[in-house]
Amino acid sequence: MKPTSHRIITEVAFDLLNDMKISFPLYQQKNEIANESEATDYYMDLEFVDVAGKFGSGGRDNPHEDEKWAIDDKPHKKARVLEADYYFTSFNHFIDIKKGPGLFDDYDGYSFRYGSASKDQHQPAGDATSNFSAQFLTKIAGKFGISIKVDEGINWWFNDEYVHAPGQDWYKNCSPAIERYSFFGDKGIYKSLEEEAKARFPLANSVGKEGKGIPYSVFMPVDNMARFYFNSYIAELTPKYLGPVMHAIQDASIPHHTAGLCGNWHGKYEEELDDKISAWKNDTQFANDTKLLLSQWVKVDNAPPKRLDNADWSKIPCIDWKIEMLVTWIALNSYKEYTSVFDEFRNGYVNHEQSMKELTKKATAMSMLALCKAIGHTHI
Repeated sequence: MKPTSHRIITEVAFDLLNDMKISFPLYQQKNEIANESEATDYYMDLEFVDVAGKFGSGGRDNPHEDEKWAIDDKPHKKARVLEADYYFTSFNHFIDIKKGPGLFDDYDGYSFRYGSASKDQHQPAGDATSNFSAQFLTKIAGKFGISIKVDEGINWWFNDEYVHAPGQDWYKNCSPAIERYSFFGDKGIYKSLEEEAKARFPLANSVGKEGKGIPYSVFMPVDNMARFYFNSYIAELTPKYLGPVMHAIQDASIPHHTAGLCGNWHGKYEEELDDKISAWKNDTQFANDTKLLLSQWVKVDNAPPKRLDNADWSKIPCIDWKIEMLVTWIALNSYKEYTSVFDEFRNGYVNHEQSMKELTKKATAMSMLALCKAIGHTHI
């Protein structure tokens, strides 16, 4: 199988650090961390429940128990589409810069009704690529003869499902991603993880209903994923924990991940990136530009930011910024490109290799900075 951009960027980050002759004890873990950065898309850590059960309580029943006289609800952590699996963990790989300040976080993750996914959709479901979303919706559109946009269709399909979250009935470690990526104390609105999770992930009925289920859920933002795994690495010094940190940085460099959209030719953009990055990694100018960025960022900020606003894309990131701020900074730069260069893909797919390349340089340099940060480097 062809390596993904996550693996390649992580490997290039290690190689460039080696070129710069930085003393780095993690070199031997290069493959382990690169493997984990690629594997992050396949974590079985978020459960959806398809409500099909008995009447009462919105038609819900215990999804993990075979009950008599009931059409049992179905729990699943992935969907099988056209002979390929899509893992629901990927819903936690967005940060909705387009929406602005979040309901639960500084910037929230993917949400259809409470985020940006239902706004400015331009890609019809039938405009298919090998991306899961387009394949999924092309299949639906063909079967039902309907005209829908990508994100609209995803949420229409899942409108009778809910995220099995802490505090809900029958919950028992069903969605560990929620437990890991929730930092409810930051805003001080909710007194517990369970209280926040109930607000983020409303239950569904056996048919779609306003205010309920997946379309009205607010998923965890990708900077929270980086925060959890980076802190876990610092606490335990387990190298593979840096894989999801690399993944978070790199997903934040994809414009669609910062606009909160599965559609608008999201899959085509990532396919093109996977194709081009193999050439860029052998490009001397790409390497030199990336090293220069790192040399500008490996310094201490006497007043590191506690939050970043939309206009802060032009700040110079520093090694003592919290990891979630570094991921958000990449996302701010990515969203700027989404609006100013790609014009939100309102007129179809835009091929702009230079913008894609510059974002990839930033993602690679930030991956290098995060690795330096993890081992306590403050200068080079």
